[in-house]
Amino acid sequence: MLDVAKSLPEDPEELRRFTALLLAEVKSQAMLIEKLRHQLAGHRSHRFGSSSETIEQLQLALEASEISVAKMTAKLRLPDGEEGREGQAQAPSSPITSRARRSN
Repeated sequence: MLDVAKSLPEDPEELRRFTALLLAEVKSQAMLIEKLRHQLAGHRSHRFGSSSETIEQLQLALEASEISVAKMTAKLRLPDGEEGREGQAQAPSSPITSRARRSN
C-alpha cells in the first residue's frame, strides 16, 4: 500500500477513482468485521450461555459500529457531489436497531 502512495496519479479524475476504490475497500472490510463480530457473539452466547451478552448489548454494539462506519464513509466521500453531501451522512439502519428503537 505504501508503494502505491508513492505513485499516486496527478490527474484529479484518476484520484477520484482511486478514492472510490479505497472507499469500497473500507466498506467491504467494515462489513466483514461486523459479520465476524456477530458470529463471535453467537459463539460466545452458545459457549457461555445467554448471560454472557444480552441482546440489548449486541444491539448497542451494532448501532455504534454502524455509526462509526457512517462517519468514516462521510469523511471519505468525494467533494464533487457524486456521492452526496457530507452533512447528509447517517448511520445505516438495520432491522435489529429499528426494532429496538420502536420498542423503546
